[in-house]
Amino acid sequence: MTVERIEPRGHLRPPSDFRLPADAGEVLSHRLRRVHERIAQTTERRIPAAIAEIALHYDRSGTNDKAYQYALMAADQARAAYAHTEALDLLRIAERNASSESALADVQL
Repeated sequence: MTVERIEPRGHLRPPSDFRLPADAGEVLSHRLRRVHERIAQTTERRIPAAIAEIALHYDRSGTNDKAYQYALMAADQARAAYAHTEALDLLRIAERNASSESALADVQL
């Protein structure tokens, strides 16, 4: 990539004909999912009590089974602490990641 000119404050502007490859969005999306998966795995090892955060990262990574499990555990924990809004958000994560009708029924009870 060549640079047409340097903008004020050192910002670079790409050439006007600069185009991302057609599959760039898909590649970036895949990489972002992998980053979330690695964050979830690291959090599992280092801070296993952070179950809501683990659920969120597994959800964003597309790791449905672990997102479901952690979201249910975190929702129970939030309910016990009277954090109803957080519990509802976590139940939505579990619902989105339920792998079967019976798993979905467990969320909706």
